[in-house]
Amino acid sequence: MGKIPLRYSLYRYYDKEQQRPEYIRLIDRFSCYPLSDYTIDDNQEIRTSYNADSKQSWMICYDFKTKQWKRICYFYDISYQEAIKQLSRTDEERDVVCAATTMAGDTLITDESVNGASLGITKLLVAGTRKEEYKLDGSGTLDYVTINYEEDDMHIEVRRVPSLQQTDSIYTEKGKEVRAVSINEQIRMETMLIYDLIGNLRGKVTKTKYKEKMSDEEFNKILENIAVPLNHN
Repeated sequence: MGKIPLRYSLYRYYDKEQQRPEYIRLIDRFSCYPLSDYTIDDNQEIRTSYNADSKQSWMICYDFKTKQWKRICYFYDISYQEAIKQLSRTDEERDVVCAATTMAGDTLITDESVNGASLGITKLLVAGTRKEEYKLDGSGTLDYVTINYEEDDMHIEVRRVPSLQQTDSIYTEKGKEVRAVSINEQIRMETMLIYDLIGNLRGKVTKTKYKEKMSDEEFNKILENIAVPLNHN
């Protein structure tokens, strides 16, 4: 018999902008039984510390299912060999993430590795209130694109994952999410959130349109209606 579905999340932040989470508690339990064997059963907490430059210095993850801890240490602009010299022997059971940044014109490039193996690079372009982030994996393949910009007093975040042919857009007004659009080759799903005069969520309306197959031309045409063009050279 499948478990009762449950989704719970708690976030505690260091900053009012909610960019630096200090503590995260996640429970996600779902089962498709008896239709299929597909299940989700996550139960974990994450604690993060930051350095004086507001960058991650370490992260500790605990899995309540396996009763196991995982520690991740972050270093910036030094090599993996230099980073491990700064760790004590008690830190042997951990992952070491190193990030090296360089500027190429108006683009900030971050090269990341974990335990000496490449994670890929991130390219960040900033022009006023518009930010474009391109993430490439270790082989140089585009992993995802994220674009943030302001329009008509609204903050819009667009995220596209080429491998899944999926684009997600989130519209935020006065710090509250008011609209979300998700498109892939099979569905177009739009969610509208409704608030009262003092900002309490009063309702949510979701519309989903299914399609058996969508060509690249059709997908790009729909994409143009909800997001700015994504230019990546």
